[in-house]
Amino acid sequence: MAAAAAALLAACVALSLPAYADAITVVVQRVDTSQFPNVSAYVSVTSSTGSALTGLDSKAFVVQEDGRPVDQFTVDAGAGDQDPIAAALVIDVSAGMAESLATVKDATSSFVDALGPSDQGTVVTFASRVTVIQDYTNDKSALKSAVDSLAAGGNRVLNDGIAQTARRQAGRSEHRKPIILVTNGADSTSVEASDAAIQAAAAAGSPVYTIGLGPNVGRDSLTKISSSTGGRSVFVTNPADLKPTYLTIAEQVRREYVVRYTSKLSPDGATHGMAIQVTSAGQSATGLASFPAPAPIAAPTLPPTPVPTVAPTAAPATALPTAIDPNLLIGLVLLLALVAVVIWYVTRPAARTEVATTKAPVQPAAPTIARGDQTWIVDDPAAGAGKTMLRPGRERTPPQVHLAIVHDGQPSEYVSRESPIIFGRSKEKVNVCIADPLVSGEHARIRRDGSQFFLEDLTSKNGTRLNGEPIAPGQPRVLKNNDRIYIGDAVVTFVVDLR
Repeated sequence: MAAAAAALLAACVALSLPAYADAITVVVQRVDTSQFPNVSAYVSVTSSTGSALTGLDSKAFVVQEDGRPVDQFTVDAGAGDQDPIAAALVIDVSAGMAESLATVKDATSSFVDALGPSDQGTVVTFASRVTVIQDYTNDKSALKSAVDSLAAGGNRVLNDGIAQTARRQAGRSEHRKPIILVTNGADSTSVEASDAAIQAAAAAGSPVYTIGLGPNVGRDSLTKISSSTGGRSVFVTNPADLKPTYLTIAEQVRREYVVRYTSKLSPDGATHGMAIQVTSAGQSATGLASFPAPAPIAAPTLPPTPVPTVAPTAAPATALPTAIDPNLLIGLVLLLALVAVVIWYVTRPAARTEVATTKAPVQPAAPTIARGDQTWIVDDPAAGAGKTMLRPGRERTPPQVHLAIVHDGQPSEYVSRESPIIFGRSKEKVNVCIADPLVSGEHARIRRDGSQFFLEDLTSKNGTRLNGEPIAPGQPRVLKNNDRIYIGDAVVTFVVDLR
């Protein structure tokens, strides 16, 4: 999906690519297609110094859709400025950040101060694992206290930090959900690839702003992540430049133009590319984004109208003769008398002879078990009373499920023939216990139905994802070998042995 979106964006680059130094910067924050074919793109434009460029009209904009120009569109300045923001501050606290961490804390706190009263923020760190230090809140003191508490140590799971944060962002109702990440190195031990992180951020509608500090950052990877999600990459060598960089991003996230137009695309459900070029004072830059063209919801199929069944018309009854022969009447009376005598003779009480007998003890009938059924003894006190549980099916061993689990960078394995297999944080109620604050007491389950296995979310607080896609509670999804299940920060790989 991420590769397809990147290809669509590349098709729009008939306009110039965005520049991030000595030029203006254009970022398409999000694209709203909920009223398709009416499309609204929220765009931020900043100068080379990082300040928001305001007062631009439609003449400064050029819009393309899948590489084709959009002739008619409107530009509304400041229409989205008051919309609340859900900002995720993702901070590298690996061992390599020890010397720079104090400056990073100060710069991050300046971003917190720039948030509005209705904005929400969350603080997430990554080193050898991803940790939510502060959940979403509009309490700036709580956010800054969380930042001040950080300490450095461990490896660097950068991709995991982006992917897991993006999945939390997906559950937010705010339209603007940026991720601001700072690091001074490249990913080292992530379970997830950068493409998975990009896909998660794109699905959440969260542009990723990456700040690379020092000479050892993975420039190509950070640039790919930010450009593929509608964000921006900034690379600084002097830690003193971090604070103005954070404030620049805060300004860029806050100030928006809204570009509106009617799309000529078919509602095919596919992902398409958008490019918006802005020119100001002789400088031009382009922001890229991808968006879906939602397919129309099919009208429900009505059942065919039943055709009324017409009952066949009965043939008219034949009229009886009005006169009856007396001899025939006498014969019928004699015949009825003879039938009555015969019935009395056959049904009269017979003489009963008393015969002494000895009653044999009645043996209880053995339960009949259909061929192919299995008898399973219930492993509880009822088993001592001889109670059994019958389960239809052929006499064969149930298939064995292998679950490869990675949590906090630590691999483990769970093997079972049971059904269901329940995941959660409550040790007393689940088969697989995951000690993670993002995991509910009873979070999800795998159940077997015949030869198929299904994954269900048990109305968990933070949701369950199958191969990166959220699944709705009450809507089971079929599992296939090597499917990946995301529960909190844990990644579970499903394999079944049907032999």
